[in-house]
Amino acid sequence: MPTSEGGLNPKPVSDALQGRECVQTYEKQLTDGTYRLYDDERYAAPTWDETCGRSSMSVNVNSQSMARFGSSFAPTFRMLDKDTYWVDIDGFQDCDSTADVITCAQRP
Repeated sequence: MPTSEGGLNPKPVSDALQGRECVQTYEKQLTDGTYRLYDDERYAAPTWDETCGRSSMSVNVNSQSMARFGSSFAPTFRMLDKDTYWVDIDGFQDCDSTADVITCAQRP
């Protein structure tokens, strides 16, 4: 939520830009069955100063990603306005955000 609405985001996604100021990625399934996010080159390259991210993905990935948790998980544990959170995914610590092409692989 933007600070203007009581949230903590100093640089909210603007309605006028419809999220174009976010990091833009797309997903692609690899031959081993895993999925990877790639920089969407139709948009400006990320600066990693963005406060939001958007990714194009298949309906299957989008709708099935939480299916195994059952129908009560999302309504019970979804984030609502003003909820605080931190994303820390193990395995991405060594990504080089200064490279022309950023390739990160999640490792256990």
